Amino acid sequence: MKKFLLLSILFFAILNISFSQDDPCSAIELPLSPVGSCNYIIGDNTGATDSDLVNPNIDAPSGCEPVSANYNGADVWFYIDLGPSTTSIEIDLTHIATSNFDDGVIALYTGTCGGNLSIVECDDDSGVGFLEPYFSVNALTPNTRVYVRVWEWGGFDQGTFNICASEFVPPPPLTCGDTFYDTGGVSGNYSNNEFETTTIFPTTPGDAVTATFTSFNTESNFDELYVYDGPNAASPLLGVFSGSTIPGPFTSSDPTGALTFVFDSDNSITYSGWEASLSCAPYTPPTICGSTIYDSGGAGGNYENNELITTTLIPDIAGTAIVATFTAFNLENGYDYLEVFDGPNNTFPSLGNFTGTGIPGPFTSSHPSGSLTFVFDSDSSITSSGYAIDITCVNTCNLLITDTNYPIGSTNCDLDYIELTTNALPPPPIATVFSESFDGTSFPAGWTEVNGATSADWIISNSTNAGGTASEAMLDWTGGSHNSTWRLNSPLIDITGYTNLQLNFSQDFDIAGTSTLIGIYVQTSTDNINWTTQYSNLNPTTDVTTTENIDISALDGNNNLYIRFRLSGNTTYLLSWAIDDISVTADAAPLPPQITWSPDSNLYTDSTLTTPYVAGNYAGTVYAAPNGTQTYTATDQNSCSDMVTVTFNKKIWNGTAGNIDWSTDANWFPIGVPTNSNCIVIPNTGGNDPIIDGATNGGGYNLTIENGAALTQQPNSTLTIVNSIEVETGGTYAMEDSSSLIQVDDVANTVNGTFTMNRNTNIRVNDYVYWSSPVTSFNIQDISPATPNGYKFEWLPTASQGIGPPGNMVFGEWQGYDSGAMNVGKGYIVKGPTGHTATPSNYTATFSGNPNNGTIVQPIERGTYTGINYTYQPIPGGDNLLVTSDDDNWNLIGNPYPSAINAIDFLTHTNNGNISGSVYLWTHGTDIGAGNTDPFYDDYVYNYNVADYVAYNSSGASTPLGFNGNIGAGQGFFVLMTDAASTTETVTFDNTMRSSTYANNQFYRTSNPSNMDGSAANRIWLDYVNASGQTSTTLVAYIDGATYGEDRMFDAHTTAGNGLNLYSLIDDKTFLIQGREMPFDNNDQVPIGLNITESGIHTIAINTLQGLFNDNNQDIFIEDLLNDTIHNIKESPYSFTSQSGIINDRFVLRFTNTTLGLEDLDTLSGVVIFEDNEKITVKSNYGTITSIDVYDVLGRTLYSNKTVNVNRLSLKSISPNNATLILKIKLTDGKQKIAKVIF
Repeated sequence: MKKFLLLSILFFAILNISFSQDDPCSAIELPLSPVGSCNYIIGDNTGATDSDLVNPNIDAPSGCEPVSANYNGADVWFYIDLGPSTTSIEIDLTHIATSNFDDGVIALYTGTCGGNLSIVECDDDSGVGFLEPYFSVNALTPNTRVYVRVWEWGGFDQGTFNICASEFVPPPPLTCGDTFYDTGGVSGNYSNNEFETTTIFPTTPGDAVTATFTSFNTESNFDELYVYDGPNAASPLLGVFSGSTIPGPFTSSDPTGALTFVFDSDNSITYSGWEASLSCAPYTPPTICGSTIYDSGGAGGNYENNELITTTLIPDIAGTAIVATFTAFNLENGYDYLEVFDGPNNTFPSLGNFTGTGIPGPFTSSHPSGSLTFVFDSDSSITSSGYAIDITCVNTCNLLITDTNYPIGSTNCDLDYIELTTNALPPPPIATVFSESFDGTSFPAGWTEVNGATSADWIISNSTNAGGTASEAMLDWTGGSHNSTWRLNSPLIDITGYTNLQLNFSQDFDIAGTSTLIGIYVQTSTDNINWTTQYSNLNPTTDVTTTENIDISALDGNNNLYIRFRLSGNTTYLLSWAIDDISVTADAAPLPPQITWSPDSNLYTDSTLTTPYVAGNYAGTVYAAPNGTQTYTATDQNSCSDMVTVTFNKKIWNGTAGNIDWSTDANWFPIGVPTNSNCIVIPNTGGNDPIIDGATNGGGYNLTIENGAALTQQPNSTLTIVNSIEVETGGTYAMEDSSSLIQVDDVANTVNGTFTMNRNTNIRVNDYVYWSSPVTSFNIQDISPATPNGYKFEWLPTASQGIGPPGNMVFGEWQGYDSGAMNVGKGYIVKGPTGHTATPSNYTATFSGNPNNGTIVQPIERGTYTGINYTYQPIPGGDNLLVTSDDDNWNLIGNPYPSAINAIDFLTHTNNGNISGSVYLWTHGTDIGAGNTDPFYDDYVYNYNVADYVAYNSSGASTPLGFNGNIGAGQGFFVLMTDAASTTETVTFDNTMRSSTYANNQFYRTSNPSNMDGSAANRIWLDYVNASGQTSTTLVAYIDGATYGEDRMFDAHTTAGNGLNLYSLIDDKTFLIQGREMPFDNNDQVPIGLNITESGIHTIAINTLQGLFNDNNQDIFIEDLLNDTIHNIKESPYSFTSQSGIINDRFVLRFTNTTLGLEDLDTLSGVVIFEDNEKITVKSNYGTITSIDVYDVLGRTLYSNKTVNVNRLSLKSISPNNATLILKIKLTDGKQKIAKVIF
């Protein structure tokens, strides 16, 4: 801040103090005045000496604003004792008119007088008066002593002066949202001789300050504002501005987010200054690639005088290089220059120094950073329109990853690892072999000066004529004229191993006059004896200010280098030759590739995959074994990168977690339980083989079990393999009962070792089990080796049965199949082994072979009979057997897979529409016995009960606890071909029917655990119990999708045969399962049929209810049309008396107890029953009679005629017997009359 603008209102006094102390330890106290006042004292440097001669630990005066320290001795010292809260002070020095001391300089030091003193602040001309110094200082330490040094600029004059110090309250710092003015404020002018530094920081760390000027007006070329990108004047210069052109806006790119402004005004003429708004926001790096840059005048203005601006462009796209293409160029020829450097600063090789109007370039960076640096230097007069440069970026990265599978040629399933190697070393970096900036007060060690005569001397000058740092080497004319040679020689420089050597330096050669007899030379030597001229300028006519970048690569291969700067000629023409920023650069030895990889997961630094790669470490080659597919990125030290996506699907069992649990992550390499994308390998681990337990659903893409290795699946476990399975020679894959192996792709498996699957069944010695093989080429004998021949069968649907009504009969039968391979997808039956128990107990069949997979097509066939039901007697004197049109349509097939299949998936397969929508599974629930009637078409002494079949379709299972819809592995089952199908067809099995969610724990046996179908349906399971206590069950289900008609997926035909059976009817067809439509109609009625195999008292009862039928308000009735009875079977079973036979017209399942919808013909006179000539006669005046049935009170059928088709009929076969008879008369319109008569 400017010193005391309101000086006139401040109270001050001048105290004259006489002293002679001119070193810090004999300093005089400078009293500290309070804020707002300044008590001056009089100082005197008369006779003072050079303090640096007394104490060399004092910092030399430097950095004095706004001009320079120009210290030359004759300094005096003061001290100030700071108070307990003093952190900020200001110091002012004014001249006394009668004193020779008229250009004072003041500096502030901290430290101890006998030790080191460090300079804090220095000023020579910032005070109010002409050449008077002033400064303010903040952030001092309370309760310490500071020192003030005073001298006369140049040390030419001595005398008295006024000096004061006071406490100071600094103004609050400018920040985001403020307005930045010059010292004149909103409406005033700034002052002369100002040298003001203002730094603006963002309020929020991470933000960046933006200064947007709204007005600007300074004395052109004399009062200048310097803008720096950072927290101080050492930060990069963004520009120097004067005049009335509004500069900016400016946004900080420094990590601090700060901007620094330095204003320097001369001693005459002031203007209104500037106004700028300050804002802050998170820093967004400017777009470099694709932008256009201009000189400080922008696209339409001129640059300023006295500019020295350095601009470095770094590409904002990693791995690219800046390309600068000039589209305009106009500088004052010979005075204003733009120099371009190939790198991030001006120490790198110069690509040229340009002036005038010729368009330079284009230029492309060859530096590894991809950057170019531009240094613009304008003199003090004449400005031009400057330049415009289009900036583009080109890709310079050559980083490339090569990925190689090992073993060579392996796929992502059988490889061991992927080697990832980067292709090449990065471009060599630029090395600075040697540098010197002459920043001390004397020549550095090793430098030698040779002065040819006394008219010029080599010195270290506190100047920047050469454009380098604060000090420089200078051959300075000291007066006189001599014709001689002056040399400045470097020390020995070691250049061993470096290539592409380059010599760089800055110089300023000032001559006297325009005609000279003088020459300058820059020379090199490898032995300090023989010299080679690398640069010369002979008899120049103008001053020379250049930065030189000289190719000295001819010296590559040498070990030693010397440099000398030589001037020869007459010093009459010399003012000075300044040299600075000398450097020797070269290509460094190629760096090892600094390649980092990400991510680091499953990367290794060795091919044995034992040493993990650590993120951030350098590695040109790594070895990858990821879990599945992973993209890796390699990045070098120049931010070049390449990506590669690799797939390593192999997952190898190692069993190192201390257990043999498949689902333990640490048991696998790479670590982690396999997924369906992994190729699983189980090697020989010395008996530490994996087990999949019943709670685990394993998965993998494919599976290989190697020699000596084994995999075991425990009960209820599942393993889903997408592709193939290979069991190598000596390998073992064992599946225990109820486990499941599911595959997805239709591929072949390879088993050269052993694959086994156990299937348990709970049977008696005489029980038959319906089997199907889950493996290829399995011999039926091996299902139960102890079962003798003659007790193993296959079903032939169309075996010839000989002549009988209604002609040649071709129907199915059981045919012996004692040995041979089981066809895949076909069913077989095998009796329990000899010696097995007579009561149910476990028997285990072990299948061994190659597990079946993929699409499997099984042939089926049917007979040609589609007529009405009839009976025949296969053995004279034997049973009369019922034959239906369905009896030649049955086919015994089987689940071909080592997993369950879903019955509905099988039935709804597009290729399986040639069978009815139900499957039938044999439960062998009832023991064989002579009391069971003959099934199908043969007359046997001993038979099984046909009621032991469970049917299943979309309506549910025919028994409530019978079947959950998943057909177990190894299970054979019946399907019924439709009459619409050709006589030979096929059914299809495929992998879509398999799933890990389909339990494989149902394989029919009497103690089989099973679950009731819990789907959303309303079901009634009815039981029929005959006089001997045998039971048959049927299902009626009200379910979405079903209709009142015959539905393939909801209705299951009965397996009636000639055995005990309960069923429902649709249009005289019998169904074990019948689906009815929703919504439920309380008035619906379902005819119920029975096949009664013995006379006596029988019962119809509810087995199980589901859905709406569990509602207490929903009744369920059985109507007995013969007895004219409606009975609520939710309250109790319904019992009735009947003889053996098939009854299809007596019982109705209904849900109301009134005859809604059925006209009672007893109230009509249209149908009458009377005796005519000792014969019962029925006459209908209402319509044609369709059928007449006559029963006795035991339910025995005495007469039945289903084809009456007349209006009057006499029953000639019934004679009078004074017995009670029941007549059921049905008309063609469906109406019926039931009447009791005594005849």
